[in-house]
Amino acid sequence: MPSCKNVNLIFRNFQRCRKSFCKSLNMKRISFILICSILFLGCRSNKDVLSLLESKYKKGDIIIINDWILLQSDVFFDFHKNKLRLGKTEKIQQDSAISWFGQWGSDRETYKISALKFQPTDKDIFIDCKVLKVLNPNDSIFYFINGAPCFTYRNAITLIKNKKISEISVIPTESAIKIWGNKVGRKGALMINTKK
Repeated sequence: MPSCKNVNLIFRNFQRCRKSFCKSLNMKRISFILICSILFLGCRSNKDVLSLLESKYKKGDIIIINDWILLQSDVFFDFHKNKLRLGKTEKIQQDSAISWFGQWGSDRETYKISALKFQPTDKDIFIDCKVLKVLNPNDSIFYFINGAPCFTYRNAITLIKNKKISEISVIPTESAIKIWGNKVGRKGALMINTKK
């Protein structure tokens, strides 16, 4: 999405191209629609973009800010409407979302935003993008997070929320049984270490 500063440059370049290519009335209509689209998309305010993303989030879509996925929001959108400096905003194609996020990206839309100097706050739950592909709330896998055992998805999220992930290892069932026994390791394990 172009910024407001680049809209004038885009418009001038488009005008030069239009003079040589737009001979028919139909092409002039198309060029007018294209210019209006560039102006509308390029000059949206942070507040407008965040309002749009808030509606997508409430619908269940994935919102990524830099490398953080917004998992639960209590105050994020209200708190950041006038404070967050947004850069590029894009919708991720479903094929890419599935390859990056596994089952999470298969049944919802994914939006990625770049923001300057953004850090998650304790009032909302963000998780590092790296871990989303291996997390599954419907799977009763054993978690081993920062050297401590964890038996539920909810507790695992609590231990990794708002922390950068340094290492993720998926332990297959056979190895997990050898390490932790049949009861704990029967569905495999996930070892996660966060940065201090």
